[in-house]
Amino acid sequence: MMKTIHDSRNEQAEFDRAMGLFDDEKYSEAIDICLNLLNSKDCNIAEYELRMLLGMAYSCAEQYNDAITQLEIALQEIQDNEEDDHLTLIMLYYLASSYFAVEKFDISINLYEKASHYLHHYEDSGQIVDLCRFLIGKGRCYLYLGIPDKALHEFIKAEKYVKMIPFADYKDKYINMTKFEIGRAYVYLRKLKLAYKYMTNIDTSAMDSGDIAHYNFTIFKLYALHGNYKAAVQMHDKVKDFGSACDQSEIAYLMGISHFHLKNFNEARRFLLKVQDSKEAYDYVKAGVSGFLRKLERKSQ
Repeated sequence: MMKTIHDSRNEQAEFDRAMGLFDDEKYSEAIDICLNLLNSKDCNIAEYELRMLLGMAYSCAEQYNDAITQLEIALQEIQDNEEDDHLTLIMLYYLASSYFAVEKFDISINLYEKASHYLHHYEDSGQIVDLCRFLIGKGRCYLYLGIPDKALHEFIKAEKYVKMIPFADYKDKYINMTKFEIGRAYVYLRKLKLAYKYMTNIDTSAMDSGDIAHYNFTIFKLYALHGNYKAAVQMHDKVKDFGSACDQSEIAYLMGISHFHLKNFNEARRFLLKVQDSKEAYDYVKAGVSGFLRKLERKSQ
């Protein structure tokens, strides 16, 4: 049966509705509409547009593997047909973010690099925001790969460009984000005075909940390593459920050494014993736990 103009208009209306739902952060509803359109015969909406929106919605709904599948297909189609660079740029960003979320950091770095080639006039346009996103995204990948010096290099570049963002809301957000990432990189590099300078000069009201969780963990870590032990102990409730098993071991270790320096030896022992036999702990944590437990042993004699 031949498709009518009315049918095509209905499909376009449904696609427009899906885009509206995506903008309203109703991702599961947007996903359902896109899947229905993809599965309908002879749909007049370009397949790459459907898969792009579907992939973006999957990514925002934290269904990252599904996002990667759809965005890879859409990206291949749009590049085969030499469609506009702006759509390619958007897809590369969401694809890089999705690969980052599933901890495929090398792939994510390559995609951020590729995306940066589509930025042609960023110094006098909204593309400056995209450039900052890509630099920060690359830096985060290097940080999680354990290469904080390369991460810092990307964040320092971003620090230069965030000041050029023409939109006030975005500018404030990215200035704070960049300060945080630079401070975090300095913590990893054990340049604690520089880390302190950046981390204590951040407006957390401009950060989203995920970034605040990372901020709290980093400032807690900074307090403990920088010798502000009382402040570290006071932050425990904010970080006690944060992160991976390795992060949890690090939190327990830093609480242990903080209590040790505050002469709360029973509490120090309690936290350090949590980490003693942990198989999931950073090397510096494993080495430090043994040393502090020996110190406690001597204190009890």
